[in-house]
Amino acid sequence: MDYIEVSAKTIADAVAKGTEQLKADGKVVTDTKVLEQPSSGFLGIGRRDALVRLYFEEAPLTEKVAFAAEQAAANVQATAQTKVAEAKTAVSEASEFVQEKVADAKSTAVEVAEAAQQKFNEVAEAAQQKAGEVSELAQQKFGEVKEQAANLLIKHSNI
Repeated sequence: MDYIEVSAKTIADAVAKGTEQLKADGKVVTDTKVLEQPSSGFLGIGRRDALVRLYFEEAPLTEKVAFAAEQAAANVQATAQTKVAEAKTAVSEASEFVQEKVADAKSTAVEVAEAAQQKFNEVAEAAQQKAGEVSELAQQKFGEVKEQAANLLIKHSNI
């Protein structure tokens, strides 16, 4: 039986750390054994972390597919957050632009309004484009994960 040894401040932290590491490698924990109890020592002197041994085996196909889907979803979410932040920055910049123009050009309110409308249209168009890109990326990632899952299921059903 294969195993890894992991240390951390507490037994629970060591088990959680090792479990996450194994999960990322497509493995599941089958058993745990505490090798060393943690010790705080005396005034911090002689402090020891907990040491655990985690026994593992290959994860079932369904868990691997679920993990791949989680990773893809996390990637899509991170990309979406980046795109939203970019859109917010663009809106913030447009807002600053409008405020400066209004303060500087009270006598030319019509010109300022036209400039603000143009900038707003550009920002709205940019935001809509970013939203479209995020949607396309999400659909693409979902399609890829769905195709990978289907291929894995087909592959393993033929075995």
